Amino acid sequence: MSLSTLIASIQTRVATGVAGTSYVIGWREADARGAPPRVEWRPTRHAYEAPYQGGSRADGFARAILGRAQAFEVTLWGVDVAQVEALFDALVRGCEAEAAGAWAYTGGDWARVGAVTAGEAMLCTVTLGAHVLETAPSTVTITGAALAPATSTPGDGVLELGESP
Repeated sequence: MSLSTLIASIQTRVATGVAGTSYVIGWREADARGAPPRVEWRPTRHAYEAPYQGGSRADGFARAILGRAQAFEVTLWGVDVAQVEALFDALVRGCEAEAAGAWAYTGGDWARVGAVTAGEAMLCTVTLGAHVLETAPSTVTITGAALAPATSTPGDGVLELGESP
């Protein structure tokens, strides 16, 4: 599963906890804040992580070549402190439900005076695990087969499939 897909799954759970929550991934929309409640996922640094070889993190079917711990600066923007707290709780529940064992919260800070023009905001660091999987082999389905006519001659000592002895 890609990180964008994982974040979308997490955000579905966040929106269930705090109705009307929108979100964005990336830095390009940092200035187009929309309106609270909103969660903004901005990728920062990533670090090597041992490739996981089984279970849901590596899909269980393909070998993981490389593991990556991708850190995000996550901004939780609410109309007031209570809504930011509700967003945080929903975020933690969503991360645990969708990425159990493959996520970490390493702290955060509240936005200071002048950092937001409306509402309140908390900036958090959330790390999600991702893996580069080897390319799976192609699967071929055989839908039919036909026997080629025999090329042997009687008495040559060669018996081919489909010939009678």
